[in-house]
Amino acid sequence: MLVIARTDARGPLGIDEAIARANRYAAEGADILFVEAPQSAEEIERIAAEVKAPLLLNLVIGGLTPAQSVERLQQLGFAVAIHPSAVLAHAALGALTALCQLRGIKPDEFVPTRPEEFFNLVGMAEWFELGEKYRPAPVDQGA
Repeated sequence: MLVIARTDARGPLGIDEAIARANRYAAEGADILFVEAPQSAEEIERIAAEVKAPLLLNLVIGGLTPAQSVERLQQLGFAVAIHPSAVLAHAALGALTALCQLRGIKPDEFVPTRPEEFFNLVGMAEWFELGEKYRPAPVDQGA
């Protein structure tokens, strides 16, 4: 089992705090460090240089973190790169294109440009609603 320690401090508190937290997690024994949403190549390089543990980078299409090549991430020493939207984005674009062709319209106005738009396109809100509807009732610990 590996412990992946994630910090989302970059957004609200800045890159310095995110790096400091990642290093604290490493000192406590986390196996892989995940500093979420660096916003430039320079920030990615700082994380690689300053966090003293194996690193994970999250590369969401259209997200805050700029795309990086496999070669560049290897040079920087990242252990893992995840691409959570890569396969689904291409599948969704293919379906959208095919459906628009059937209607005789161009898909351009329907193609998402931000992650939130993509999640709406693939029905994430509806899946969350189903999850809430069918969430098991909490188990009464006092019984």
